[in-house]
Amino acid sequence: MTTTPSGFLPLRFEDHRQNTLALWREAYGDDSNTASDTPDGLAIDFLSIIRTRYGQRLGTVYGNAFFGTAEGLHLDAVLSAFDSPRKEPGGSTVEVIMFGALGTQVLKGSIANTIAGDSFVSDAQETIAETVFIVLTYGPADVTATLASAQIAGVTYSADVPITGTGLQVAQSLAAGSAGLPAGPEPIHGSDGQIAKWYSPYEDAQGNGVIVLELIASAPFAAFATESDAAQWYGDPATMTSELEAAIPAELLTLTRIGSSTPGWEGVANLRSATLGSGEQSDPEYRVQHVLSLGKQGSATPRSLAASLRDQRLVPGSEFVRIYMNVSGALDPISGRPSHSFEAVVSGGSDEDIAITIWKQHTTGTQSFGSTSVTINDPKNGEVRIVRFTRPTERFVWASIEVKRGEAFPTTPILDIQRDVQDAIFAWGITKSVGFDIYLDEAKQQLSIPGTAAITIRFGTTAQASDPPPPLSILDLLIDETQLTRWLRDRIAVTVVD
Repeated sequence: MTTTPSGFLPLRFEDHRQNTLALWREAYGDDSNTASDTPDGLAIDFLSIIRTRYGQRLGTVYGNAFFGTAEGLHLDAVLSAFDSPRKEPGGSTVEVIMFGALGTQVLKGSIANTIAGDSFVSDAQETIAETVFIVLTYGPADVTATLASAQIAGVTYSADVPITGTGLQVAQSLAAGSAGLPAGPEPIHGSDGQIAKWYSPYEDAQGNGVIVLELIASAPFAAFATESDAAQWYGDPATMTSELEAAIPAELLTLTRIGSSTPGWEGVANLRSATLGSGEQSDPEYRVQHVLSLGKQGSATPRSLAASLRDQRLVPGSEFVRIYMNVSGALDPISGRPSHSFEAVVSGGSDEDIAITIWKQHTTGTQSFGSTSVTINDPKNGEVRIVRFTRPTERFVWASIEVKRGEAFPTTPILDIQRDVQDAIFAWGITKSVGFDIYLDEAKQQLSIPGTAAITIRFGTTAQASDPPPPLSILDLLIDETQLTRWLRDRIAVTVVD
């Protein structure tokens, strides 16, 4: 029995048998018949089995006292002194706009579905009221060209020309032609003081084109179309959680299908990608979480700031965090970070929670930097502070994986193999934090199919989840410091070839 830095190494059955055999022959002579099919050999085997199992249990007891080898509740006990509990399983959470007739009550537990069919339930009862969020819907113009328009606080927005097409195309014509304000996945500012943010048009389950807008202030509004249907609705901000306690994806404007029949509730749209949940946390995942949380109790260090921004008690809904420092006395010409500054890149969580946490935990003698600016009151003295950080730019990953059969390739149905490969790459991809490159060789290491002659993987990305598939390449994906890759099983194509 041997102890090493990696744990306790019990002897194998073969080693125990050889040791016992040596003692046996020393006692009963070298000519003793000790084959396993003899009475003496059977006794030696039985004794070796007992010693092997004893050693294995002793190894388990030894290993359960250490961070790198403890398992299950023993690992929980090892880490109990660090205020680092195992993450409870939970579903993905997402911010949505529920829209419909004023006064409509959407009950807690009401269901909405993603385009892929995953179900989310509302976290609380919501009443659709007059807010700054409005929704315009336009039906298809199948035969006669229609001119789509909208009126907000007396200001008219109109498409450039009449159009024949689907409801989505009609809505897109309005978004593209309204005072030169094209809609996109990133909200943009209007130039007339009425509209604060536009979101990309999408198509609902009835084939209507839908546009979500955030106004600067609540105002009267209406939707019009000369030759097709048009309607207007108020939107109510709400949160929803996936029915399954797992990493259920819901990318921007993909949670758009109502699953509960509620009179007056016309639709739903998520204006951000979901913060992914997780199932029961495995021991390896728990170890990674603990390492990432180290330094949380400290302050004024990059590590403690990152750990605090990941803490769900301080920033509920935070997902990925990365801190970049410029400790030099000069401006960084590549990133634009000023001297003695830091940039926190954070996905998920509210702007205010992130800003307050940064202010409390930021490194001494440095200034915050980033594309998002939030004004807060200093928790200590109430003074007004401006805190800056960055929201990551999303890159939506597409993958093509070709698995070549070799000798002893599994006889498992191809569909099962394809699903297992999709699951393995998806589970690996969604762990990639801000600014991490995607390496082909690392991706291949996630697949362990016996009898595989070769694996070819191609990657590509698009700027929006709704974009068509991009050209794919056998080169690694290089991700900028403030970019974040987003993954979806449906964008992972798997083929098995001879």
